[in-house]
Amino acid sequence: MSRLITPHVPRPWWRRKTPWLVIVVVLVLAGGAVVVPMVLTAASTCAEGVVRQGDEDECVGVTDGSHVFDPDLAEVQRRVQDENAGVLRAKKPHVTVGFFVQMTLTDKDSVSMAWVRHQLQGAYLAQFRANHHHVAGDLPLVRLLLANPGTDIAAHSAPVRV
Repeated sequence: MSRLITPHVPRPWWRRKTPWLVIVVVLVLAGGAVVVPMVLTAASTCAEGVVRQGDEDECVGVTDGSHVFDPDLAEVQRRVQDENAGVLRAKKPHVTVGFFVQMTLTDKDSVSMAWVRHQLQGAYLAQFRANHHHVAGDLPLVRLLLANPGTDIAAHSAPVRV
């Protein structure tokens, strides 16, 4: 009786377990090298144009209303954001006006959140009136940006640089 001897044929590299394991490990490490810095940067950023800063770890900087500095300001900031979006959609000449007031408060501040909200409501109403009630012409439209210098206006350089 003769036995048939079959020669050992090695598997191609793409069918072996070892290369795939190495490829997966390399991809995970490369992905981690990209994702970890992005996560760390995102943790220090509140939104585009707004950064986390200061002893109070507060968000300071400039927004079009899309970043809410305080929940008590959310409604009026949403209205500012909507009005700004309408100005940009109109594709008409517009001016950009900055509203510079501290919108993140602590016990050390001399103003109240109600005062800040009333000031912001007034700025929004002025923007809305200028854009919709053509008292002195219809152009330019007004785009309102909100600049928060933070508690005690300590981070004033963040919104001013923009």
